[in-house]
Amino acid sequence: MDSTQDQTHVGPPTAAASSTFAAPLADPLYYLRNFGRLLAWVAVRYDDLLNDTERAFVSDFNALPEASQGLLVRLVMRRGALFRRSRITYPELGDIGVGAAPLLALGWLGEDPELDAETLSALITRPELQSLLAETDTLTKATLRQARKPVLADALAAQRPGDHRFSDWCGAAGAPAASLARDRLFSLTIMPLCERLRLMFFGNLYQDWSTFVLTELGHQRFEPVPLTQDSRAFTCRSDIDTALALHQCRESLEAGTAPEDVAARMPPAPTLSWLQARHDRLRYLLGRQFERVGNHQAALDCYHPSALPDAAIRRIRVYEQSDAADAALALACEVQAQPPSEEVALQVRRMLPRLYRKAGQSRPSPEKEAQEEPAIATRTLALDQTPDTRVELAVQAHLDAEMPGSRVYYLENALFSSLFGLLCWPAIFAPLPGAFFHPFQSGPADLRHNDFARRRQALFDACLAPLASGQASDEHRGIIIERYRKHHGTQSPFVYWGALSEALLDEALACIPPTHLQHIFQRMLASPERHRSGFPDLIRFFAEENRQGSRYELIEVKGPGDRLQDHQQRWLTFFAHHGIPASVCHVVFPAESQQP
Repeated sequence: MDSTQDQTHVGPPTAAASSTFAAPLADPLYYLRNFGRLLAWVAVRYDDLLNDTERAFVSDFNALPEASQGLLVRLVMRRGALFRRSRITYPELGDIGVGAAPLLALGWLGEDPELDAETLSALITRPELQSLLAETDTLTKATLRQARKPVLADALAAQRPGDHRFSDWCGAAGAPAASLARDRLFSLTIMPLCERLRLMFFGNLYQDWSTFVLTELGHQRFEPVPLTQDSRAFTCRSDIDTALALHQCRESLEAGTAPEDVAARMPPAPTLSWLQARHDRLRYLLGRQFERVGNHQAALDCYHPSALPDAAIRRIRVYEQSDAADAALALACEVQAQPPSEEVALQVRRMLPRLYRKAGQSRPSPEKEAQEEPAIATRTLALDQTPDTRVELAVQAHLDAEMPGSRVYYLENALFSSLFGLLCWPAIFAPLPGAFFHPFQSGPADLRHNDFARRRQALFDACLAPLASGQASDEHRGIIIERYRKHHGTQSPFVYWGALSEALLDEALACIPPTHLQHIFQRMLASPERHRSGFPDLIRFFAEENRQGSRYELIEVKGPGDRLQDHQQRWLTFFAHHGIPASVCHVVFPAESQQP
């Protein structure tokens, strides 16, 4: 790129601001500026990891005319790798042929590639496809006129088997598709290299070039987190290769590729913790697919090295499906002794009676009786059925009318997750190694890792300290409101901005004791990914303390035929243990309410 263009600083900054990284949309070449900034960022931060081909690409790209740079970036950002010349129209780039010439000379664009009939049919219109077909006994003029594109593509493949150049396919096109014979087809050959550079910038391939545009439009805003050379996503070349291989394997698995073929292409386990988490997740998904096709040993091989808590449950089930009852029971007892999560502990507890029976063993008596679970308050509410109204909203309206001095909100997971996210903002967005790689992250990359909270324990302790001051202190209220104002609209994995208002936060913090928040947030920290869901649907605030001595209550709504899910049950039990007012409201319709 010309040295006079786009003098944006792209070296390792003290704080990366996404709003200043993205180019203004008023610039007709904003997409080129964004690509150039990404390229320069990667060249600086990963200078030691780039190979000769990538270094040459950066150098050659910067030396290209602006029109050629812009054309390449436009094609990189489009779907696929094949483009008809007649469908490439960008007024700001001038003559496309002039811009394409240097790209063709470098080999970054190919021209007139060979392709089969199916690929060709995706690039041309139905009338154009019809014009390439000759009439036969089975493919009459009437059939040509009425057939859909897949049928026409099959017919073309039968008439002209194999791959042919685009010009050979289309050279004989007649009216009304004569322009097809004059068209040219470009193939983008540099895409794999560009994808690798995008991966190095984002640390993933699910974020793409639209991220820059959405940020500039104001649809997304990201917290500026200090980024240094040590906060890179990748530390060696093999990390990048592993990340690419994992992405390709997952795409293949989701596309229906046989699991044994995907397993054969799986890379070795990486050493980077965030990349190891992706590896574990893919092995888990691969194991599930092996289960579905009945390959139990391959499923066990996938589950065994996985650090995912659910992998232990899957191993037990595979042993059970394989009629290896003794092995299933032995593993279940091992997991019960040291469960990786409370969810797994609950599932194993439910499985054990069945496993003991299948193994022909008597279940040993526990050394002591398990602590009796506290009762969960319930009520039944008869309402008229309104087909177009969610049952939660119907209960909300009823409760609002039932007690005019109270206010009921349908917030489900939004309130407590948001309060946690705001109070613990500094800990969540702390610039720890392996957490933040680029300016467009909505949260830390290690959020799903088992050691997410442990790595930040001192930071979380400091954030939660105001809650330990007791009911008399309003310190946490001031902190949460101030952070709501300061960070409003900024992407966060915990904060539901659309569900919040300052008035709602103020009311919630006035009614919910800090000790209750402390208990809830500590449980969330035990497993941030799992425990930010399962909260009751409704929360009701009272202007004054009610008869139960509380200024709020949580209400889980269950319509006819609905039942509590495990994660909801666990939260309700937790609330009962800690004196947090929560109940279940079972809704019945008039016909059902007559039953005893």
